[in-house]
Amino acid sequence: MERKQQFRTKSIGIRVSEDEWTLFDIVARSQGITVSEFLRQSGIHYAEMSAENKDFLDSIGQNSEAAQNTVHEFLTDLKEVIFQSLKHTHDDLSVQVKRVEKLIDVFLYAYLFHQPEVKEVLKENAMKSAIRRKEKVLSMIEDEVL
Repeated sequence: MERKQQFRTKSIGIRVSEDEWTLFDIVARSQGITVSEFLRQSGIHYAEMSAENKDFLDSIGQNSEAAQNTVHEFLTDLKEVIFQSLKHTHDDLSVQVKRVEKLIDVFLYAYLFHQPEVKEVLKENAMKSAIRRKEKVLSMIEDEVL
């Protein structure tokens, strides 16, 4: 109840379309809050961002060189964030590829070690059981990887 009393000083109302309300409701529910709380938090975040960027927004009309420098700094920072993200993704994928390569090596070693060459007279039976053996091996690999 204390939380509701905290916001009793001012109240505003806004009109939204059905689609907007549905969108707000979906996002609010996913965060476990009401639409009112979601809109309040969104408004606060927007106001804080506007206040932080006020100097930049003011400089656009007055000093285009300063604005260009600020945009350049933003883009440089963005480039660094994207680069770090790509590097992290690359590192993760490299680890996964190495695991798959190691798994293939182990599989081939096990296959060649445990499967002697099939004599000509037994090849027909080996071909018939190939699908069953393949499914068994894939199941075993899936159990090991997952």
